[in-house]
Amino acid sequence: MTNDYKQCAQCQEVVAVSANFCPQCRQTEFQELSPESVSRMASSEPLAVPAYLRLEASRLVIASILSGGLYIFFWLYITWKQLAQETHDVHFPVWHALTWTVPVYQMFRLHRHSTVIQGLAVQAGVPTTLDARTVVALALASFGLGLVSLLTLNPALATILGLLGIAVTTTIVVWNQGALNAYWVTRHGDQLRAAPMSGVERGIVLLGVLVWISTLAR
Repeated sequence: MTNDYKQCAQCQEVVAVSANFCPQCRQTEFQELSPESVSRMASSEPLAVPAYLRLEASRLVIASILSGGLYIFFWLYITWKQLAQETHDVHFPVWHALTWTVPVYQMFRLHRHSTVIQGLAVQAGVPTTLDARTVVALALASFGLGLVSLLTLNPALATILGLLGIAVTTTIVVWNQGALNAYWVTRHGDQLRAAPMSGVERGIVLLGVLVWISTLAR
């Protein structure tokens, strides 16, 4: 059992042996479990391993706005990757996220994404209002708003429609994540922690900020 875990050489955080970096301090150097940790496991005392899975609503809203709606790509990727551990199915997070660029097919993938989250929440007895069909309807509305904003010749109207599209996309992300966060609480309790911000996540937000600056500078 002790072979399944290791400790960060910097902060002593206990992580799974498959981890490439410490989610607490980002250190990439590890060491074997300390004698104290081994002793606890030998005595059958559960070893508390933090689960870095939660994405707070405030973080999602800010990142979605700053990225101009591009954040949904990262959200689809990271949550689909997390869900693979719960469904025990074969998931392809990168391709799953990229389907957001494919009209029509994106709706089927989003429906599947929301259905998995909704199903897990229901199985865990988590009260949720999440509905996959309504999520798809919101996605269609977001797509329509984005399309009209590109076709309109009125800059002010195009901006308003674009912002509404971002707001609807953000609603999709926050609604799904709320149900998923509630499910994580039932799975990990006090060990649940906020997921660290990755370089990819920062990159998407930065790209969106640059697009905003370029748009406003015109």
